[in-house]
Amino acid sequence: MKSKEFQILEARLQILEEQIEDLLAEGGVSNGKSIQAESFVVIDKNGKYRGSFGAEADGSANITLSDQNGKLRASFGIEADGSPSIWLIGGDGKSRAYLAVDKDSSSRLCFYDKNGLTRTMLSSE
Repeated sequence: MKSKEFQILEARLQILEEQIEDLLAEGGVSNGKSIQAESFVVIDKNGKYRGSFGAEADGSANITLSDQNGKLRASFGIEADGSPSIWLIGGDGKSRAYLAVDKDSSSRLCFYDKNGLTRTMLSSE
């Protein structure tokens, strides 16, 4: 005779197996080694937003990272034309540094002051 705790565990395992089967049927898992989705959101142990990774309909993709207070601090993106960029944001929410490579392969590096004004910019063409 099975204990009540074992029966509960067995029931929970059955539910989990059904959820996995549903996910597989919906195409959510590929080759049993990866999870596929259009976007992922990362939260910390307290449920606070810490970042995301997503692909847009226009072909662009973006990774964002936030600090422990949920403020956006960094962003790495690929535009629809394939141009990559990185933004670093200060604790005040203002951009502080930007690095990009344009579709013509020219590059830019910008630094901003506390007011968001460009203070230094390097570029190549």
